[in-house]
Amino acid sequence: TNFHRRAAMAPGRRGKPRPAQREKAAQKQWLSDKRRGADSQQSRDNGTEDRPVRAEDDFQSYYNAQRLFQDEDDSAAFWKAMRSSLPVTVRVHRPGHPPADRTEARLAADGWARRREFDVAGMSVWQLDSETYSAKDGPRAWAERENRRGTLCFQELVSLVPALALAPRPHDVCLDLCAAPGNKSLQLLAALEAAHPE
Repeated sequence: TNFHRRAAMAPGRRGKPRPAQREKAAQKQWLSDKRRGADSQQSRDNGTEDRPVRAEDDFQSYYNAQRLFQDEDDSAAFWKAMRSSLPVTVRVHRPGHPPADRTEARLAADGWARRREFDVAGMSVWQLDSETYSAKDGPRAWAERENRRGTLCFQELVSLVPALALAPRPHDVCLDLCAAPGNKSLQLLAALEAAHPE
């Protein structure tokens, strides 16, 4: 009953926590330890404080226990993909205009691949693997400069999809509740401008 639940949670005599409170505190400590990437209590109990359990190991054991993979090769391929860096994706502003044409020519010359599936939406989206992008003589400095100039913006592929699915019209009111730095909002405005130039 509610009375028994409240009684179990209420402080005991002289303000000492009851067992339910101690259990809740232990759960909070465990969660805090997991967020830091180590199970400190287990490390203390085992006398292995210098060898904490890594969050990645915990994460991997959880998903392996779900039996999502057909075989070991499937599992190995999944974890390899999870550990690899995402490719760098940029969206060129106002495709079809001279500044955008110059930006696209430079992207192509630097080895970026155009994601043609976005062409039907009037978007110019380009992608490059992170190793090439971050190499010493790679295009990182140029791309960051162009981002500051406003000729392109960095935007992951998954971030490009919501605005496409929404397909806003001029009279629609859109609220972007995940706007940081606001590229989806800019993408919405660009889509409206392209569809309704007047």
